[in-house]
Amino acid sequence: MPHVIIVYDLHGAASTAYGKLDTELKNQNYTKISEDTTWEGIYKDDVTPEGAVRTTKSEFAAAAQAAGVSKYDLKIYCATKMLTDSLSKA
Repeated sequence: MPHVIIVYDLHGAASTAYGKLDTELKNQNYTKISEDTTWEGIYKDDVTPEGAVRTTKSEFAAAAQAAGVSKYDLKIYCATKMLTDSLSKA
């Protein structure tokens, strides 16, 4: 079951573009996992990691276009098993 993490940056985009892109990603069943631009997607068992990355890239491009965003940086991290840990220090 591939898990993807998406991290993106929009170049010169208005703050409203971030909101529009967030809405588009939610509509494609990605889950926001931080207050900034980090999202998670989980694919079914029959999807390969390569297929998950290709699909994520395509879906992000479509979401960006729908949000009116033409310039962005996108990083996609993929693992077949999501291992998580967290640490907070105040």
